Formats: sequence, structure tokens, C-alpha cells
Amino acid sequence: MSINLYLVLLAKSVRTFIFGLISILIPIYLVNLKYSAFYVTLGIFFVVFGNVVFNLLLGFALRRRT
Repeated sequence: MSINLYLVLLAKSVRTFIFGLISILIPIYLVNLKYSAFYVTLGIFFVVFGNVVFNLLLGFALRRRT
């Protein structure tokens, strides 16, 4: 495999790790700010929803280029 493929896989792995880390840290941060369970759940929902939308848009954009 080429070095470019390794770099793409590395970038995707780092991006996935950071998104997962953010998905864990935001609820902890909101709980420490004394937000109710409803707002913590809403925060988690929007983080996950934003990740899904971003991945879908990125997938569609890359599919058009190839």
C-alpha cells in the first residue's frame, strides 16, 4: 500500500478518536457546570447529530469527486 493510503487512514483514525473524546468530555463538562440531565442529553444529541451530518456531507462530497 502507498504512503498516501496510510496517511488517509491515520487522519481518519485521529479524527474518529478526537470526535469520540469530545463526545465523552462534553457531557462531563456540562454535568460539572450543573446542567440538568435534559440539557446534558441535548448536548450529547447535538454532538452526535453534528458528527453524522458532517460524515454524510463529507461522504457525498468525496463520492462526487471520484
